[in-house]
Amino acid sequence: MTMIITLEQRIAKIKTLEDVDIELTRAKKYAMGFRTKAKNASTLAEKLALGEKQKQAEKVLRQLRMAIWDIEDDIRPCNAFCVTARFK
Repeated sequence: MTMIITLEQRIAKIKTLEDVDIELTRAKKYAMGFRTKAKNASTLAEKLALGEKQKQAEKVLRQLRMAIWDIEDDIRPCNAFCVTARFK
C-alpha cells in the first residue's frame, strides 16, 4: 500500500520560486495518476482504494494551491517596504 505524499513533505521540497511550480505540477500529476490507475483497475476493490487515494492526493493539491501565496512570500526576498507593510 502506497502512502500519499503529504502537504508538509511537498513544502519541504520547495526552496526556490521555480520549485513552487515544479511541486504543483508534480502534485497534479500524482493525483491524476491515481485517477488513471483507478480507471484501469480490474476489480471494484482496487478502484475504490485508488479512488480514495486520489481524493487524498487532490486534497493535498488543493491545500498546496491555497498555501502557495504564503510559500512564495516566505521564499521571496523582502525589501524595506515589505517589512514595514507587514508590521502595520
